[in-house]
Amino acid sequence: MARVSRKQNTIKPEVKEKASLVQAAVYLRLSVKDNGKDDCDSIENQEMIVRNYLKNKPDIAIAKVFVENGHTGTVFDRPVFNSMMEAVESGIYNCVVVKDLSRFGRNALDATDYITNIFPEMGIRFISVRDNYDSELDTDGKDQMYIMIDNFINELYSKDISRKSCTVLRSKRKQGLYIGGYAPYGYKKSEDDKYVLEIDEEAAAVVRKIFEWRAEGQGYSEIYNRLNKMHIPSPTYYKYLKGIYSNYSKTGKQYPWSKHVLFDMLRNQTYIGDVVQGKQLAGLYQNQKLQPVGKDKWIIVEGKHEPIISKELFEAVQRVNETKQAEYEKNANKYNLPKVENVYTGYVFCGDCGFAMKMVRSLSTKKDKAYYNYKCGNYHMHGKDYCTPKKLRKADLDVAVLETIKLHIALFVDMKEELKRLNNNSAIRVHTKETLRKIKELQLQEDRISRIRTSLYDDYKDGLLTSEEFVEMRDLYSKQLDDIRSELKSLEEDKNYREIEVKTSGVWSKAVMQFKNPQEVTRELVEAIIDRIDVYDNEKIKITFKCMDEFERLGEEIKKRKEEVA
Repeated sequence: MARVSRKQNTIKPEVKEKASLVQAAVYLRLSVKDNGKDDCDSIENQEMIVRNYLKNKPDIAIAKVFVENGHTGTVFDRPVFNSMMEAVESGIYNCVVVKDLSRFGRNALDATDYITNIFPEMGIRFISVRDNYDSELDTDGKDQMYIMIDNFINELYSKDISRKSCTVLRSKRKQGLYIGGYAPYGYKKSEDDKYVLEIDEEAAAVVRKIFEWRAEGQGYSEIYNRLNKMHIPSPTYYKYLKGIYSNYSKTGKQYPWSKHVLFDMLRNQTYIGDVVQGKQLAGLYQNQKLQPVGKDKWIIVEGKHEPIISKELFEAVQRVNETKQAEYEKNANKYNLPKVENVYTGYVFCGDCGFAMKMVRSLSTKKDKAYYNYKCGNYHMHGKDYCTPKKLRKADLDVAVLETIKLHIALFVDMKEELKRLNNNSAIRVHTKETLRKIKELQLQEDRISRIRTSLYDDYKDGLLTSEEFVEMRDLYSKQLDDIRSELKSLEEDKNYREIEVKTSGVWSKAVMQFKNPQEVTRELVEAIIDRIDVYDNEKIKITFKCMDEFERLGEEIKKRKEEVA
């Protein structure tokens, strides 16, 4: 049976010039900083391939090109990608175009989720040029199966690259080639060979002094206080001053010397001419994140560069380190008092200078009890020139945190119960039923119009439509689809608002189930719901919780329900 043109069933809109309905965001990505090489995956070539392809797509306009330079595709938490998705979610773009799937991402599960679930639900058209994939044309979903296969191949390829890279790096380490991003303080990378270290005499003179002072028996605090009083730049600040760190966060303020810097430096064999590497390892192909490695597995190659200090001085310092460590452990356990876990490590900060608060132990007069206080780590190490002498008893902090958490949990439970009560109101149930009926009706309309619009191209190829009629009718049906999808989105949100369980990040919902009525502050409790704690003078504290948007969402839901039943 011959195909009948659909133009006779369509009321033609007024013909006028207008911008293309499809506003495309072009996404380009390179894993390593683009160095201008004429490579098939260079940013320039990716953009050229996409633009050439879109020349034959008059209905698609390139609204913006997003360039992600130097970020891996194995994760989707990338700054430029996130920026693009925010714009897509806000409705600025309704199409995403990439050169191929490997540029979009090499994490198979996440990439497939975007292409088969997230983009379709948002009404976003997705095009992968080299993979010959256009979601607009994939009406039966068959191409999505091949997309999933390609995504898994890309992930395997990425892991293969990781495996080969790890092998190459390990080979270089065994040869004694220095592959670190920055040279250790006291050295600089050779201009002739980036894998060789050369002495930076200005910093090396400071390194020699530090080792000499330590060999004399001086403690860490005595050494770092001397360095700070002499206004000698710390290693990090020194690199900033020399232009090695271009994005140093403490610009204009010298970051002081500290115990942690000296602790590592005074044990570093690099200063006697050895290359020590492999202290931390990671491997994507093994699904292995960065983690420390035992000293017995470090890769040490002796005599690879000029030493700053003698082996005799280095060994003398190691003896001092061992002696002082033994004395510290002996004094720490002198009174056989039980140790107390610092459950707030990484969460408590000075509200003025931003340094971590240090938990300090003090003993009673009889030495039979231990008391713990939090002090500003900056003031504790460097004195009043760097911060104020604020102090907070751990016991007081525990009480404040526990009571505040209990109040928030109780409030969250009450709000959930109130929302549940309002949802059971008969007027809201009727409204919900009507909303579901409208959603189903619009979904049927969307499916019918989408099929008609898809078949327009066949009518055009068969000569049933002129090019002008094709464009005019395509735009008409696209406008109808946009209106339907916009109304559907509004109704879906309305439906979700009427669900008893509110769609949130779930942090507080999980906390209520897991902890319910906590009796003490534990590390698990802190990690679950606390973002940070800031301590100020006069024992004032500010507790910032995670995901407070859950409370805001609940409040909004309750307000809407009350307005509906009023």
